Amino acid sequence: MGGVAYLTATIEANGQSLTLENVLLDTGSGECVFKTELVEKIGIKPKPTDRIRILVGIGGEEVVVQTQVDALSIGSLRISPIYDSGWGNGIWI
Repeated sequence: MGGVAYLTATIEANGQSLTLENVLLDTGSGECVFKTELVEKIGIKPKPTDRIRILVGIGGEEVVVQTQVDALSIGSLRISPIYDSGWGNGIWI
């Protein structure tokens, strides 16, 4: 108890996949946030239609871009497709 959980996550987009090691699982967050520099490797880049948001947390505020991906996998769990319900669901970069 009291520790943090790190896992391996795979993002699928644009017919490619990217596996990221040591991804922090924040059980108190409603979003998935990934560094732009990492996801650009599979062509995930901000588009004019993406939403710009400000996420606020214990560490402060961060400006992020909400975008869509084809799938997100953690272990044997695969979520696809990931829809934007308008309530902030999606992947943030």
